[in-house]
Amino acid sequence: VLRLLDSTRGTVQLYERLERERGSVLFDYALIYLGFALFVILSSIMLGLWFAQRLAKPVGRLAEAAEQVGRGDLDVRVKEERGRDEIATLSRVFNRMTAQLKDQRDDLIKARDETERRRQFIEAVLSGVTAGVIGLDAEGRVDLMNEAAAEMLGVDAKECFDAPLVRVAPRMEELYRGARAAPNGIAGGEISHIVRGEERELLARVAPKSPGDPAEGFVLTELAAFVDVLRLVNR
Repeated sequence: VLRLLDSTRGTVQLYERLERERGSVLFDYALIYLGFALFVILSSIMLGLWFAQRLAKPVGRLAEAAEQVGRGDLDVRVKEERGRDEIATLSRVFNRMTAQLKDQRDDLIKARDETERRRQFIEAVLSGVTAGVIGLDAEGRVDLMNEAAAEMLGVDAKECFDAPLVRVAPRMEELYRGARAAPNGIAGGEISHIVRGEERELLARVAPKSPGDPAEGFVLTELAAFVDVLRLVNR
């Protein structure tokens, strides 16, 4: 009984000691829990920032490259990301797009330069031709007129550029419409045109620029004064 009493007293003393230390133990556990929680939160924030930077950095490069493309710089390229995610696919597609745009722009510049050289060559050739020549686009607007035609019509060739034929020479409009309605796109005849209050009789012929393809536009050739033609025939 005495031994049991001593054991009970020891147990009571141990319980009382643990009861006194419970607050400090709980405080230690709370500190450990708080520290672990802060560690998890900070780790989550750092991981989120890393993922955000990984996503935002390529998007930022794409936005900057798109701005340079908008300014006309088609030589810009972005770093192609590895993998098959959306960012990597977008970077590869962007580089292909800029390369295709650059090729198309170069082709357009070459075509424009070639067209300009041909136009200058045609103008140089037509400047020495005595017959009047007027070129029309698919919409019936003047895109070429030599000096002889401008002199016959009494107009300025530069001012007539891109002007509709009906405004430059109203009485030629019927001949032009006849050519558009003809199966072969060719029409010709005598027309009258008023120059500085005087009526002039002209002979004209309308034909498509490309044989069999009126969509390319027409050209008024062999435009000559009727009096000059009669004088040439009499000779």
